[in-house]
Amino acid sequence: MRKLFALSVVALFVSTASATYVEDFESYADQAALDSAWGVGQFLDQAKGYNSAQSVTNKPGPTAAIGYALGAEYVATDATPLVFRARFDVDVLHWWTRNWVRLDARDPNGGLQDLVALGFNSSNSQFHYHFRGGDGTNPAGLWKWYEIDDGSGNPAFTRDTEWRTLTAVLWDTKIKYYVDGVYGGEVNKPSGLTYDSLSIGTSYSSQEQVWIDDIEVFNIPEPSALLLIGLAGLVLRRR
Repeated sequence: MRKLFALSVVALFVSTASATYVEDFESYADQAALDSAWGVGQFLDQAKGYNSAQSVTNKPGPTAAIGYALGAEYVATDATPLVFRARFDVDVLHWWTRNWVRLDARDPNGGLQDLVALGFNSSNSQFHYHFRGGDGTNPAGLWKWYEIDDGSGNPAFTRDTEWRTLTAVLWDTKIKYYVDGVYGGEVNKPSGLTYDSLSIGTSYSSQEQVWIDDIEVFNIPEPSALLLIGLAGLVLRRR
């Protein structure tokens, strides 16, 4: 179900909070309903979800990227960082997979200016979480996958077969990444961009089934953003 509402859980712990976009996939009665809203290319699972009974998955295939306009424009600033997060689960651990949820910034003509993606990437390292963000220090149009590590090049998070919350917190010129509320690295980003759309996709011929659920996008004032990340593992874990 796509919805915009006050973030009530977090409001219990911080004094102010903004409206949030949430997609929990509960409103779709069947595959045709999901296809109508997002496009054709991912699959509705009505037997498995993060905090509910439904999610989106890449099986049985074939897959393609699907997308949805948020219905609002989100800008990340140092005063009101932008939080983007999603929940992921996998069935088995396999090398060949690249599954992601992407938050896009586009110009008035629809051209892609920047992207931030959460998910898995198989091209660099086996069985570890990866993230993707547009790095403002790179030439225009060059996007990178970043392995989440401990700051010394050693993998900090080992992939498993449990639901995990992947989060990107965007400030004006930087993005910080977290897995279940634990810091895992940061990159630079261009300043002053407006994010207004989401996409879900699978690259390569993915051998691993991945479920995606509870996608959220919202602004929240500092220092509430960091408090929220710390609380994620407590109040937003799978029930």
